[in-house]
Amino acid sequence: CGTAEPDEEAVVILALEAGESKNGLAYEVKTDSKTGKATAEGKALDGGGRNDPGLMSTIVHEFGHAAVCLVFGSGADIVLQGFGGSTRPRDLSAFGTWRPAALDLAGCAAGAALAAAAFGVLYASSVSKTLIPPLALEITSALVQVNIWFSLFNLLPVMPMDGGRLVSGLLSARWGVNGRRAGHGFGMALGAAAALWFYRGGATYGAFLCGAMAAGEGRSLRRSLSMTEADFDETVTSELP
Repeated sequence: CGTAEPDEEAVVILALEAGESKNGLAYEVKTDSKTGKATAEGKALDGGGRNDPGLMSTIVHEFGHAAVCLVFGSGADIVLQGFGGSTRPRDLSAFGTWRPAALDLAGCAAGAALAAAAFGVLYASSVSKTLIPPLALEITSALVQVNIWFSLFNLLPVMPMDGGRLVSGLLSARWGVNGRRAGHGFGMALGAAAALWFYRGGATYGAFLCGAMAAGEGRSLRRSLSMTEADFDETVTSELP
């Protein structure tokens, strides 16, 4: 997403998809026909998104990825969707072979930092006997829980989770197309096992989500089986790290 080229100073933009999201926000993207720059305007719907810990956590997570892009000299486009978001580097050549691992881990690291900060606020208020307003207490507590569980789930080595990208990227960097096949095979097996675990625990949504990811890994594995090393060298340069 985000087809506009950045100027020399505006190296990071937040490109929001048009339409309504499940967190109670509506976004409209406008593109300047003269400059080609994309801008986004958003407003809360029925107050549903103003104090949404999930939205806050998603933004922090994606800006963690974007921060690594800045460190390596690449801009980044962030797209927020109904469930989660994604960050796409603008210059893939800035990452090389091993730097994508830092990119994959940065989002969860940012989420962990936010959880730690929120926990610090709760701990400090408890020690100092300071009363926190009920709404602020609810949001702070939710930020701790959401970021812990969201980060842990995101580290699952199943595509398209960050953990899946990390494992697939490392295996591909070391063993080429065979490493990619191994990554997809492992992700498919783990995703199926996680889906079964969630299903047996009565978590239907978790089972559906993991099952869908396992199916996606299966399709990717099938495609990689017909891929040669030459094909792999061509596709790896055009894919998001």
